Amino acid sequence: MGLYTIKDIAQLTSIKPHTIRMWEKRYGILQPKRSENNNRYYCQSEVSLLSKIAYLTQNGHKIGKLAKLSREELARMAEDTIYNKPDEEKEDLLIKAILRFDSDTIGDTIYRSMEAAGAYETFINMLLPIAGRLNLLMMAGRIRQSHIGHFFNVVKKIFISEAAKYPPNKSCNTIHLVLYPFRSSTQYISMAAIECGLRQHGIRCTELGQNCPVEDLSEVFISLKPDAFVTVLYEDVATNEFYNIINRMNGFIGNTPLYIVSDEDMKEFPRLPLNVRVFPDVSTLVEYARSLKRD
Repeated sequence: MGLYTIKDIAQLTSIKPHTIRMWEKRYGILQPKRSENNNRYYCQSEVSLLSKIAYLTQNGHKIGKLAKLSREELARMAEDTIYNKPDEEKEDLLIKAILRFDSDTIGDTIYRSMEAAGAYETFINMLLPIAGRLNLLMMAGRIRQSHIGHFFNVVKKIFISEAAKYPPNKSCNTIHLVLYPFRSSTQYISMAAIECGLRQHGIRCTELGQNCPVEDLSEVFISLKPDAFVTVLYEDVATNEFYNIINRMNGFIGNTPLYIVSDEDMKEFPRLPLNVRVFPDVSTLVEYARSLKRD
């Protein structure tokens, strides 16, 4: 369990240390432990609680009234307030929760969106934009891999529970797509969104999981005989590398169609093999797969 000083939680919640001490004394909101040197320190649950209180006070709620509520009541009030915010503001709040490793707020926000809009729509309209922003923050040095890893792990747990609502279609009459995360560390959200969209529309898919060597595609090809392989290449790659990735995969899947989701400018890649089809985003791929679906 992480431990935080009063300076740490002041930075994470944007509440001044003086205000935190005053709230502790007047309202008993937090109950910090004391080190051998008599310094305050706080656990992760208290950081999460104070973050919710800070957010609610910023949205017009009085600290005196908030202090009388239970933690469960504060959590529900914060969720309701976030739910009524525009999508862009929800993303900002989710980014802040990711920065402080606040898995409760992350999970609650995602679940509320899934209940209102659906799992696939949440991936498309919330989680994919968030993943893009995290990538930019990572490149700018404003966020660490540990933040992204923690966020992906929360999303993974939610996705596993949601995926159970759409049992795999094992019918021989439906098309079968194999999902291969070429760079698994950066593609989880995209691959989960694809699998969610395909399952929701009754399309059979097999996801190979993380760290699958490209050489193993040969065995997958022989065993499953899928209608197509699917991968994601969102990173900026040089022309030669893009072709090399495709050629490596084709070396193990023969002439099986290869569907690639990529935001690269395809004008830079005029000589793609005939079995390759590139889609600009996840939703376009899912819609195309639906058009191929055999009833």
